[in-house]
Amino acid sequence: MKGKNIPVLLQEMLDNINRIRLLTKEFAYEDFLDNDKTYITTVECIKKISDAAERIPTIVRVKYTFISWNTIAGLFATVNSPDLGTDPVKVWKVATEYLPVTKSQIEQMIDEYEQ
Repeated sequence: MKGKNIPVLLQEMLDNINRIRLLTKEFAYEDFLDNDKTYITTVECIKKISDAAERIPTIVRVKYTFISWNTIAGLFATVNSPDLGTDPVKVWKVATEYLPVTKSQIEQMIDEYEQ
C-alpha cells in the first residue's frame, strides 16, 4: 500500500465514526435497540471502520502506537459472533464509549498527514 492511501483509509474511518455519532446521538440505549435501521447501519459502519484499520500498514501502526490498531481492526469481531449474531450491548458501548475516544486519535493522525 502506498502512503497516499493512508489518509483515505483514515478519512473512511473518521467518516464512519461521525456517521455513527449522528445516528446514535438522539437515542437512549432502549430506543437504539428499537430502531432496526439505525442499529443495522451502526453495525455496518463498525465493520467499515474495522476493515479500514486492518488495511493500515504495520509501519504506520508502529509509528502511531497511541492508537490501539488491533482493537479497532477487531471491533466488528467484538460486536459480532458467527454463532450468535451481533451483541447489542457491545454495539452500543463501541458506538458511544469507544469510538468517541478513537475519533480524536484518528483526527490527530489526519492532521499530521495533511501537514
